[in-house]
Amino acid sequence: MLNCKINNLINSKTKLLGVIGHPIAHSLSPIMHNSVIFQNKTNNLNKENISQDINTIEKLKELKDLEKNTIDNLNYIYLAFDIEPENLENIVISAKTLNIKGLNITVPYKIDIMQYLDEIDEDAKKIGAVNTILFENGISKGYNTDGLGFRKAIEELMEIKDNKTNNNKTNKSTKNNKILVLGAGGASRSICYEMSKDNAITIANRTFEKAETLEKYLKSIGHKNVNSIKLEEFEDMTKLMDYNIIINTTSLGMYPNIDNTFIDLSKLPENALNGKFVVDIIYNPFETKFLKQASEKGATIQNGLSMLIHQGAISFEIWTNEKPNIDIMKKSIVNELENKNKNEID
Repeated sequence: MLNCKINNLINSKTKLLGVIGHPIAHSLSPIMHNSVIFQNKTNNLNKENISQDINTIEKLKELKDLEKNTIDNLNYIYLAFDIEPENLENIVISAKTLNIKGLNITVPYKIDIMQYLDEIDEDAKKIGAVNTILFENGISKGYNTDGLGFRKAIEELMEIKDNKTNNNKTNKSTKNNKILVLGAGGASRSICYEMSKDNAITIANRTFEKAETLEKYLKSIGHKNVNSIKLEEFEDMTKLMDYNIIINTTSLGMYPNIDNTFIDLSKLPENALNGKFVVDIIYNPFETKFLKQASEKGATIQNGLSMLIHQGAISFEIWTNEKPNIDIMKKSIVNELENKNKNEID
């Protein structure tokens, strides 16, 4: 993909994007965003070369295909920055000084960064966390794309399910569902905020008080159709069948602790989850024990890869005013994870 001179990819006009966290070496965001940026730059260069020598119908068709899939002026690069806690305020000041266009924020700074920003989007204020910053005209503005990224991911899952069943007139929607959210941490907060706008949400957590606190907060900002329950209530596993969508927002089951699971779905009756959607926001491994059990009981399943991609795509659009190619983003991450897993096995 990068069979061209480096100065055609990065030059004095290149704008800088990035992600900050601590640690940050594990982040897949640079791979995801740069895949779109570099593919676009390569397309532009190929387009220029072809346009200078169009002598066949095939070359003309290739040029038109490239023109259709190329975004003009997408001259960016995306980097990862490991920032020590004492430098958090400095990174906002430095970003303005260096004319950085945008930053993603990851663990552990999504809350702490807010105090140093000039403006915060209304949804991010209500979520109480920021994962995206836009720097424009000397102003830093914070956003949170996690919740909306999840909604787009579940929409994608429902669309895939419809295509498989040839059901183009489905009644399935990301609205008016009964949703069970497992966990009450930061990821849960963003997802619950977004999905409780138009769904009935039940929050279950090992520490009930945290679930109850999140319930009370969401109700205080007008999201009334929310409740919290104690995990012990699922000793009767058939109660899980009351929900259309079940979401694990915890880290249980993440590599290398792949045998862990929040709830043991294997205890459910056969086909108990037919027609239901089960999501785990973990994407390493691709299929957690929780998702494997759900699939065996008939559920349509999804890991956290789609949420990661869609929240990143929304950030990308905030910075560039352009919609990125979701397929390119997904392919880049899948390839990276497959190579990583292969190397670990070898």
